[in-house]
Amino acid sequence: METHYEVLGISACASLDEIKTAHRRLARALHPDKAGTAILGTPPLSTSRFCEDDGSEDGSRSASFLKVQEAWECLRDSSRKREYDESLARRRERVDLKAQKAVEVRLSQLEWEVCDVESDDFEASQTSGIGIPLSTQKVFFSNCRCGDCFELLEEELINCGKEQDHVW
Repeated sequence: METHYEVLGISACASLDEIKTAHRRLARALHPDKAGTAILGTPPLSTSRFCEDDGSEDGSRSASFLKVQEAWECLRDSSRKREYDESLARRRERVDLKAQKAVEVRLSQLEWEVCDVESDDFEASQTSGIGIPLSTQKVFFSNCRCGDCFELLEEELINCGKEQDHVW
């Protein structure tokens, strides 16, 4: 997906004056009523990156003009620009997380501790003072790619028949 900065052909750290200049130049070149007319003293602007080779240059110009207008409307307002920049940063973080590959971890490599865990098996467990059935189990921990912590109960390993040193 093309960003508003890419639409205007500027960097993300461009000043408001640079944004305004890029917008005006593209708007003059792509405006449906002024398409193809040159402004005195301004070098001609190539619009080939906006116009597709499908035979409908006018429709493509119009769509490109609307993209330029949308980018300008967002980036000219400092609060909307800040929100847009934050959403771009979040999108990039998600892409970066997806790009990270999963790492194989052996059960023997995981940290663990013994905890009292709520149990579904009432007869096989003790009862806490408030009537909740508890069982003592190992809880295995591993850091997750997202920065959180992944927990795996000993009961889950037993239920799926993976009591040995298994790769997860």
